[in-house]
Amino acid sequence: MLYCSKCHALYENGTACSNCEGPLTEPKPGNLILLTAATYASSCEILDAFRARGIYIDRQPAIEEGVYELFVQYADWEIANETLQIVLEDLEKRTPPVHEPDGEKNKGKPELSRGKKWLLRILGAVAFGLAIWGVIALTDFAMSFVKPWFT
Repeated sequence: MLYCSKCHALYENGTACSNCEGPLTEPKPGNLILLTAATYASSCEILDAFRARGIYIDRQPAIEEGVYELFVQYADWEIANETLQIVLEDLEKRTPPVHEPDGEKNKGKPELSRGKKWLLRILGAVAFGLAIWGVIALTDFAMSFVKPWFT
């Protein structure tokens, strides 16, 4: 395994990090390694499980809002991956699926025909054009009303 000291990522092979182009080196037991990124709620579950097993874990906010990166020491890498898989399986069992099955997604909603979809698109485009025309007309009217004040 090779390690990027900037991104804290592990790589199987290569000479440069694919994320930051930094050089890869041999990891040391105390190096913090990026384990995963998770939402706040999921990261709390992962933190609790790791602390219960006595595995050091560090949570840092990621660039994306509401997402946290979790780091473990390289010496704990293998046990951390096993623990993470157990926690993720448990979370998956307890949380309902995010998306609805196709059969239930449109339940009670009639499907529009292709012709009706095109008609709605055309009407939307015409309405948008009329809205733009209205804004321009109102601006022109306002300017013709204000123009005599400055001449």
